[in-house]
Amino acid sequence: MNFERAKIGILRQRLSEPPQFMIVVAGPRQVGKTTMVRHALVDYPSTYVATDQPTLESDGLLIPDEGTGLSFRATPGAAVDAEWLVQQWQRARNRARAQEGEKPYVLAIDGIQKVPRWSEVVKGLWDAAG
Repeated sequence: MNFERAKIGILRQRLSEPPQFMIVVAGPRQVGKTTMVRHALVDYPSTYVATDQPTLESDGLLIPDEGTGLSFRATPGAAVDAEWLVQQWQRARNRARAQEGEKPYVLAIDGIQKVPRWSEVVKGLWDAAG
């Protein structure tokens, strides 16, 4: 029997809607936000990146998450800045264009608040995507 957090149903509902808005999952440390998001991503074509394990596709180690079956790439000590954020966004946009299917492509950025000027950068990227 798998345990699911109560809010995962709400997150899945929001992810299934046409992408008009960004989804923010916020809360205190160590309450299961990352686990919930990663479990929800299993149902969607997606890219998950974490600011405490930043990477570019060609860098890093492929780390499996046995709890969800997903993998992520980690490059300890890599810089997390606006350029990194733009690269992650562009990579996800390219993957979204390449994938076909009924479900939207999801870019999940764990710890985005650690990226300097993240809100300005994301607003510009979101507006440009139109």
